[in-house]
Amino acid sequence: MNSKRILIVGTGFQGICDAAHLVGVPGLKIHMVDAAPFFGGILNSVPFNDFYIDKGLHFFSGVDAKMHEFLSEISSGGIHPIMSPPASGFGGDVVENFDLPDLSNLPVETRKQILSELLNFDDSPLPHPVNLSQHLHDRYGPTAGGIFEGIFKKIHTVDANSITAREIQKTGLVRLKFDTDAEMLRLKSDPRLDDTLAARRPMETAADSISSFYPSGGKGMFGFAQDAQNWLSSRGVQIHLGKKIDTFSRSDTGWDVNISGAIQEYDQIVWSNGTVHQLAKILGISAQDEDPFLPVPVVFAVFGVNAADVNLDSYIQIFDPVDVVFRVGAGGIFGNQTKGDGSTFITCECPAATTSALWEGAQDSTDQIWRCLNKYDLVALDVEPNWVKILRVPRTLKLQMAGSENSLAELANRISAEHQSIFFRASPPGFRRDIFAASTQLRGILQL
Repeated sequence: MNSKRILIVGTGFQGICDAAHLVGVPGLKIHMVDAAPFFGGILNSVPFNDFYIDKGLHFFSGVDAKMHEFLSEISSGGIHPIMSPPASGFGGDVVENFDLPDLSNLPVETRKQILSELLNFDDSPLPHPVNLSQHLHDRYGPTAGGIFEGIFKKIHTVDANSITAREIQKTGLVRLKFDTDAEMLRLKSDPRLDDTLAARRPMETAADSISSFYPSGGKGMFGFAQDAQNWLSSRGVQIHLGKKIDTFSRSDTGWDVNISGAIQEYDQIVWSNGTVHQLAKILGISAQDEDPFLPVPVVFAVFGVNAADVNLDSYIQIFDPVDVVFRVGAGGIFGNQTKGDGSTFITCECPAATTSALWEGAQDSTDQIWRCLNKYDLVALDVEPNWVKILRVPRTLKLQMAGSENSLAELANRISAEHQSIFFRASPPGFRRDIFAASTQLRGILQL
């Protein structure tokens, strides 16, 4: 059987999944390349004070049986469920077992207005929304839609009117809760509202369907990245780190790829990192506009604490726009990083535009961040952090700009037509469960 060489560009979670699903194909030789000197992309953790600190709040959520089997094999069983359900914060209140905004503490008149707008929706079909702002207003009405716009700006640092409507799937704004669970369930009995509204499941139901997991080895997500690198290498995958792709060029037999000045030959390329515009640039294809994907930058404030002073077992998402913190995770606790003396850490995710005062002066904002933890009773009120570590990550995820759908489709179609032996995803999935699901289809797409 003739051998076939495939180059996977990127060693983040998408690249890991893509490579893992190609391992074992007879005659296939798999190479991976990454410009970073380390494996795993954003999964790579930062060592500090004898801890491994993730670059953000990372875990595997929405894990079904197939993905759990995959994660267990990659890590030799070294993952465990996060037993405590998430929580949601708004207006200083915490709602357990819920990870969407809960607006039930808004003034009664505001909630009445939201309900009135929902019940008086016109049933006639609406035009396709031109942006996420219009979609939020069309879906929830002007009052709740306006509140959700503010939440979106807080957690993504950009206005909802500049983002395409489809990106709602990357947010926590997919459903609306503005009253008690009983009232939400009553309203959801109306078929028009069932898909729009949300209510909490009973705690025992949530416990029976645990679907979030985390590496068990006490090294954060770095431990999983390390396991994945070893697993792939042991199965013949050749991994090239700290190597930049300069150009692709067609040859009679496949592709000549210039990797840091050395030409390597490959039959197929799997683009598992970056956007279509980045791929087009390497191919020498000019695009009609700039890259339509906006990065979401985040400041991570990591606090050294004593586990006994933490009133959080998993994580909380704080949706109120007036609060500087979005997500808080007890990563040290659920990541098996609590020392014998009880010391551990928690991570606070604070979205911040790279031009903002928070980004520039994050070290001076730690008191403000800590006060937000006190406001939601996430740490004991009479303690101070043992230490603080600030991490700035310019890109956690990317959001597609409104109005770019046609030009992006045209560029993707052009690349596909001219270069059929390059596989890429025009709109890469954002959540790890979707990334994994997309990779399961790769063998069929490549006809291997």
